[in-house]
Amino acid sequence: MSQLPRTDDDGLRRLTPDEFRDVIGHFASGVTVVTVFHEGRAYGTTASAVSSLSLEPPMLLICMNRDSETGRAIAEAGRFAVNVLGEDQADLAVRFARKGGRKFDGVAVAPGEWDEPLLMGFKEERLPARESPNPLERQAIDFGSESLAERLRPYATDDPVPVVVEGVMMYLTTEQVRALTHAVRATFPRVTLLTDLMTYAFFQKYGQPVYQHLHALGATFVLAPEHPRELIQKAGFRALGSHSMIERAVREKAFPWLVPSWALKLFLRTMRDGYAVWEFQAP
Repeated sequence: MSQLPRTDDDGLRRLTPDEFRDVIGHFASGVTVVTVFHEGRAYGTTASAVSSLSLEPPMLLICMNRDSETGRAIAEAGRFAVNVLGEDQADLAVRFARKGGRKFDGVAVAPGEWDEPLLMGFKEERLPARESPNPLERQAIDFGSESLAERLRPYATDDPVPVVVEGVMMYLTTEQVRALTHAVRATFPRVTLLTDLMTYAFFQKYGQPVYQHLHALGATFVLAPEHPRELIQKAGFRALGSHSMIERAVREKAFPWLVPSWALKLFLRTMRDGYAVWEFQAP
């Protein structure tokens, strides 16, 4: 569109910020809340300047005020989430458009999943969070350089909370397991912890072929002769019971070999009990 020539009689003037906001507010566009957790604090702001850049790889563009708290937090964290609002969520749009205040008070935040970036991408490809039967938010974390306690802090609550630690324990040193269990207990005093545990005996007898593939990819198991549940119990958790992964696979006919259930109970107890999901509770 070409620009019309101006004259002194046109009566044009610069719009005030409030007038400009009112005019642009009549331009129909999607409304989102952009959020980020950084250094133990939640940040969020309403944003309509959001657009897609590409399908492969999937990329989004957001336009933020670099002087805003949320903008600075995103720049420092290097990550963010875009929450698309529905027509019945106008109250959230207004709440997060304001500066300062306790924006997240009373707002339901989806449970999160933290893992290494590459593993998180693999999980999202195979098991998309949007298909989860429960609300799920995934965030990547480098366990070697980032603090799980800091990342969990925005979710702190005194309400009963289930926490699932999946496919992690066998890779962690004793010190890292202690730090993980301490962070979980400090953040969620009334937590029920569910985690898959592999015994050293199971690994020695049945886990070597799989481990060779994982080791070639750079993964290393850290397993001690003592049962891994003992380390969690030493952190103050009470063991409620376990559910055999192998027994479940046999029952669901997902096991690679035809193994009758009675054989697991009588002759293959190391296989049955060596890899299981354990349930713990903080006292």
